[in-house]
Order: sequence, then C-alpha cells, then structure tokens
Amino acid sequence: MKKVIQIIVAAVVIANLTGCATPYMIDRKRDLADIFTVAVGEGAGVKVQVGPIAAPGLIWSFNRAGLVGGDPFVDSDASCDHGADFATCPILAVFDTGNMSDVAVQRNKFYQATYCLCFPVFKDVEGNDARYPAPYFTQLEITAGLWYTLKLGVNPGELLDFLLGWTMVDIYHDDIGNAPIRSAKQNLRDEWRDGGRIDESKKKGHRSHPPAFPD
Repeated sequence: MKKVIQIIVAAVVIANLTGCATPYMIDRKRDLADIFTVAVGEGAGVKVQVGPIAAPGLIWSFNRAGLVGGDPFVDSDASCDHGADFATCPILAVFDTGNMSDVAVQRNKFYQATYCLCFPVFKDVEGNDARYPAPYFTQLEITAGLWYTLKLGVNPGELLDFLLGWTMVDIYHDDIGNAPIRSAKQNLRDEWRDGGRIDESKKKGHRSHPPAFPD
C-alpha cells in the first residue's frame, strides 16, 4: 500500500510539472480523481457497498457537495442530481444513484442501482432499467450519518485504470481528453434512443442498459 501511495503522489507531481492542459494529462488527472469518493449530504442512516453487494441498512440521503464519479460538485438543492441513497426496507428495497453531472455521464460514471437481497437487479419496482457502469462493481463505500451524512469510498478498479492509463490502456473507457462536454440529459436521451448503445464519436465507453429517465 505504501508503494501505491508513493506512485500516486509521484503521478500527481508529474502531472503538475509536465502541463495538465494536454488531453493525455487531463485524462490522467480525471482517472486519479475517480479512485476516491467523498461527499457530505443531508439525511440519516447507514449503507455499506462492497463491489456489487450492498449490505443491509437503512438510509435516506442526498449528496450536497463532494467528489463522486471523478467530478467535484456543490449542490444548492437537496436533489438526486449528484447522488442519493435510499433504503426504506434494508433487504428488499435499496436504491442509489451516482453523480449526474455532464462530465460524469459522458465518462460513463453515472449509475442508477437497485438491490434485492443485497444483490443488484436490472429492474426497479416500477419496471425501470437500472444502470451499472463497470466501475460500479469495484466500488468500496460507506455512507452514514444522522441529519447530515458522510460518504467515503475507494475504487481499486479505478486505481488500476489510473495506473494503466499512463501506458494508454483505458480499461474503463473513460478517457475523453478535451472533447466537448455535452449535456448530461442529452447524453442520457441519446442512450435511451439508441437502446443503450453510445456512439463512440460522442463518448468513449459503453453500457448495455438504457437509462430510466430519457426526458
């Protein structure tokens, strides 16, 4: 672990010394941010996620500020736009969403998950399609609090993506460089219209399930 930390620190120093405006360095900085999750929110309860498994818990929380999906944010309203966790029945009804910022959606970081018996399913109770980008299955995360919540997470898969990214290997297909950032809602509408297939000219990455809210 000490070696890994040293490598990350060295990479950050290199990124700042070699110029961060190139597409290559932009992607390396974003890949670094992807590794960590930290957010404060409003709500109460506790939820633990270990990869694709969500441990039983009770929680109702909206993220208000932090770093989720590699993109920092501050949300002035208590909404689902930058992530939320709901578990009113700890075994059968767990629902959570990720950061729906323009950058996070375009880099395939936004997720919309539903659990049954602690395992993810592909339809929620209303029949909407869930959304699971590859990084979701390697996320380790805990959210807890009373009135105010704190979310902390680390993603070993994103760490591997960050390290391999220096050799131009992009296992999570999230390198977009300085490509124009499209509206998150427009990206989701396009995915829904194409049945979940994303045009590579618009965004590197893919997923197999259409979003639940195309409007």
